[in-house]
Amino acid sequence: PMSVDRRFEIAYEEATRAISDQQEALDAIQTRAGLTGSAAALVASLVTDRLSGRGSLSFALEIALVGYLGIAVCIGFVLWPRRKWRFHFQASTHHSSYIEGPAPVDANLIQRDLALYLDLYFEENARKVDRMNWAFGIALALLLLVSIAFVYDVVGG
Repeated sequence: PMSVDRRFEIAYEEATRAISDQQEALDAIQTRAGLTGSAAALVASLVTDRLSGRGSLSFALEIALVGYLGIAVCIGFVLWPRRKWRFHFQASTHHSSYIEGPAPVDANLIQRDLALYLDLYFEENARKVDRMNWAFGIALALLLLVSIAFVYDVVGG
């Protein structure tokens, strides 16, 4: 039996932890985006209620409606299903390459390679998560703008 160098185990464990944390962060941002979209839909329904019986839009309600459309686009971007996320790899691919191939690979090198693959996946995913965070931040700012515009129309209009 091959002995595994503890340093390779540590590198693999850290890579696994990082990719797992990243997946949890993605799940959290998508959950928060869904809640933000629900709040925006509620405010939009209040705005459209306010519109009924009016002949024209006030400037504040125009801002609110345009802001709602911006929120919908941003939230749609965050929640849109993506097929190219990389949080794991298929064991069968590596099994045939490392274990049953013409030259079986040492366990240390297997762990090293797997840690490096996970690190590459982490970097690929990080760019996507960053863009999603920006879109979510913009949606939150627009929700604040929409809410202020609605309140201004109710109080000042």
